Amino acid sequence: DRYVSIGANPLYVFFPTVVPTNLQFLVHAPYKTTPNRETINFSDPQNQTITENIVELYKSVLKEMAERKVLDVESMGLLPLSSQSGELSQKLFEASVFLFKTHPLIPTREDGYALPSSLFSLNGELDHEFFYEAKIHTLFEKTAWIDEAFYKPIHLVLKRFLNSYLGVMEYKLNDILHAITE
Repeated sequence: DRYVSIGANPLYVFFPTVVPTNLQFLVHAPYKTTPNRETINFSDPQNQTITENIVELYKSVLKEMAERKVLDVESMGLLPLSSQSGELSQKLFEASVFLFKTHPLIPTREDGYALPSSLFSLNGELDHEFFYEAKIHTLFEKTAWIDEAFYKPIHLVLKRFLNSYLGVMEYKLNDILHAITE
């Protein structure tokens, strides 16, 4: 299974609305629209329920992707992992933060998934292979390394998500030297 972006698109309610989703995947739901069928009142109780259902579906899909071992760095790039404008996309972002903090969904170098608290991330300028072989992560009581694909320049948003929202620390040479000399 491979997931690809369909690009930015509006929210669909049988037909496209003018409501941007800021998402890389299509959302089509039976929201109640305004009379001109172009916009959505997200404060309407029925629409709030639909939004809550979409968020729950999103969370279950992420968990299923991890179970099927198809949640990788590339597919994470399609998720709302930065603060968003818009009711639906912001709620999906908040669900992403909660889910990644509470479930082992972050791809690791060891081809598994881990919680942020157990992940080791090394500054991109250091020789990862040397420190991996030396099991340097154990000095910091970490059990897994983040997937090497996170270090690619195209994944800066993902690295920012890991560091800023999930608290995955990126260790530098000074951190390692300090841990060794303690």
